[in-house]
Parts: sequence; C-alpha cells; structure tokens
Amino acid sequence: MRFYLGTGRNTPSFAVAGDMGWKATFSRQLKCVVNVRCRSSAMGDDRINKTVFNYCRSLVGTGCKNWHFCVLAIFRRYDSSEFIDIENVHMYKQLLLNKLQANVTDKYIDQWTESLIFFNSVSS
Repeated sequence: MRFYLGTGRNTPSFAVAGDMGWKATFSRQLKCVVNVRCRSSAMGDDRINKTVFNYCRSLVGTGCKNWHFCVLAIFRRYDSSEFIDIENVHMYKQLLLNKLQANVTDKYIDQWTESLIFFNSVSS
C-alpha cells in the first residue's frame, strides 16, 4: 500500500490510514456484535440458546464480566445506553447500528487527528 501511495517505509501507519480513508475496523466488529445480540434476543423462549442468553444476561450485575457485560460497556462508552434495557432490541437494530457506527467513526477521526498533531509536534 505504501508503494502505491508513494510513501516511504518510515511513514506512520495513521498517515497511511488517513490517505486511504479506511473506516475503523471496530465498527465492523460492532456490527457483528449487534447482529448476534439482536438475533439472540429475538429467539423463541423454547430454544436452549435463548435460555443460555437470558442466564448470562442475568449475571451481568453480579460482578460476572461475561460477553453481555462487555457489550453493555461498549454501549455506554459510545452513548447508546438507551438500548441496554430494551427487550426487543432487534426492532431498533438499524438505529442502534447507525448510532454506534457514527460514534465509533467520530472517535476514530478524533484519535487520528490527535495522532497527527502529536506526530507533527514531535517531528518539528
């Protein structure tokens, strides 16, 4: 990639990522997480997967740091805490995805800008 951009091997990764216009990989991971959460919450109660899902969800407040705990922490970090307590979150899936991806992209751009400012201040 660096060859096609005409940059050297010592060019920082964030500069290459900025020139390429890449999205944050975390936004794609969040899309998969939201899809799994929505699919699991929409499952019928007679399924064993739904029973395990509900059991793990009930352990969140007890100090157990399972998958649900991590997902809820991500929702809080990216200002989407209004979707935490919704039972049928699959109805709001697209709204949740749009909000999470917008917030992740904003944070990614902010970090990219800060790294550019830091690199420019260090190199001059």
